[in-house]
Amino acid sequence: MEHLFKNSRLYNVERRSISDCKSGIDVILVLNEEDDVPETHAFLEKVMKAANRDKSSYELWFCSGDEALGELFQMESLNYMIFFGIRPSNFDLQFHPKAYAPYEIAGKKIVFSGGIAWMKDRADDKKKLWEAMKMMFDLPSKGE
Repeated sequence: MEHLFKNSRLYNVERRSISDCKSGIDVILVLNEEDDVPETHAFLEKVMKAANRDKSSYELWFCSGDEALGELFQMESLNYMIFFGIRPSNFDLQFHPKAYAPYEIAGKKIVFSGGIAWMKDRADDKKKLWEAMKMMFDLPSKGE
């Protein structure tokens, strides 16, 4: 069985200030740099639209492996973060988060997901991500 975070790296993200996020941004999607391709953008736009989020409410951050992602927790404007293929061990957490399980840390709701390339042909992982996002964004389930 392949491991979900097999191809992930540890990240130290350069310091970014709150002003680095556009006004109105409350969601950051963090991905590996190699996922910065049109198919990824289209997939995530579709997913975020289904979560009632338009392009003005989220940003994609592509990481090379030299960034310190812990700084994201200090950006007051952010409420939600989804990490695609980024190791949870990079954050010095006092627990081991499960993939596709929403957590709240420092007032931010976060989800660790498999990488975009990992999910490409895995409908089950896409479904797990969607279920986590529904909980994260308090989206109604079908029939509600």
